[in-house]
Amino acid sequence: MKKLKSSLIIATLFSAVISSCGTQDCESDNPILQNNNPDSAEYKQELATILENTDQSKLNYFLISYDQQDASRSMMVNVESPDVCAKMKVDFEDTQKGAEAIIEKNGNSFAGAQLQGLKYEIKRDSINTKFVFVGLISVND
Repeated sequence: MKKLKSSLIIATLFSAVISSCGTQDCESDNPILQNNNPDSAEYKQELATILENTDQSKLNYFLISYDQQDASRSMMVNVESPDVCAKMKVDFEDTQKGAEAIIEKNGNSFAGAQLQGLKYEIKRDSINTKFVFVGLISVND
């Protein structure tokens, strides 16, 4: 019985370690991204500038979390490439095409999943920068 419990504990720990490996651990060398919160105006402005000047085909996106507060829905995403490492809050406004399963399950069981073909719009005004969800091709665990 002890052997069975030990095996179950080891299997559970192994499973937890493997499931947490859905995304690369990366560190940004950009001081604005390093020293500001992803929700801050400075961070979002810098990230928008970086993304506007980056080859989109080289970017990978991994779901960190999904959040819903009243009618407001968003997901936090890791943005990764050889030159970029950042967190990005993506707001759902007009569409959820391709993200229905994430929304339906409140992001549960999708943390670390790669978001293939994530499309978003960068909306800027004099006060704020937002990343607004446009579509998603698939979610790969």
